[in-house]
Amino acid sequence: MRVFTFSPVSVVDRRDGSYHLEFVPDQSGLYSLLITINAEHIQGSPFNVIVKPRLVKHVGVWHCCCFCSSGGRREAVCACHGSMPGGFKGCGHGHRGHPGRKHWSCCGKTSEHSSCSRHEITRRNIERSTVSVYREVTL
Repeated sequence: MRVFTFSPVSVVDRRDGSYHLEFVPDQSGLYSLLITINAEHIQGSPFNVIVKPRLVKHVGVWHCCCFCSSGGRREAVCACHGSMPGGFKGCGHGHRGHPGRKHWSCCGKTSEHSSCSRHEITRRNIERSTVSVYREVTL
């Protein structure tokens, strides 16, 4: 087991027997968060926490298809892997591989307000792994 200590950790005493903690992990993944006061674990510690990556900005175009967004350019390609006959490399409405609605050309996602999956750590990959990093906060 590897143990790391977060630095810096912002701790605010709410003066009602509780504390507010804020910290930014250095990477996404599955964590076991240990919180102790005077070397004693607080109730519920350790906590299993999934740290998701920050929203990754899309680098492509939010479009209905490559044909429309490129003005009919044959060499335009899309991450949805759709294709059209006639030498077109990208997707087109109703053609093989087209997702049937607007999508991102960079990753093929069909949700406009999403994180680009070209660089995303997915929840599925995290759930398949075991706890790999342990973090400890001592008050």
